[in-house]
Amino acid sequence: QTIIVDQIETCKQMAFHGIGYAILPSVTLHGSASHVHQIPLLDAKGKAIGRDTWLLGYEPAFQLKQVQAFVEVVKECTAME
Repeated sequence: QTIIVDQIETCKQMAFHGIGYAILPSVTLHGSASHVHQIPLLDAKGKAIGRDTWLLGYEPAFQLKQVQAFVEVVKECTAME
């Protein structure tokens, strides 16, 4: 039998509770996954597999200080990986 879910948190919680496995972005696991076995996904050359992520919004929103702070956090997180 197969269960397919389309929400990261649902998938993560199911895996945490022993119901199957999950392939998740590492950012979703920080601080909460010390009790589960994690295997980084690598390509044939041993390099970590990544994916492009987009941040979309209206130009006036990017002028707001809180949005600028969020963008900086996102940039810091992506630099860590």
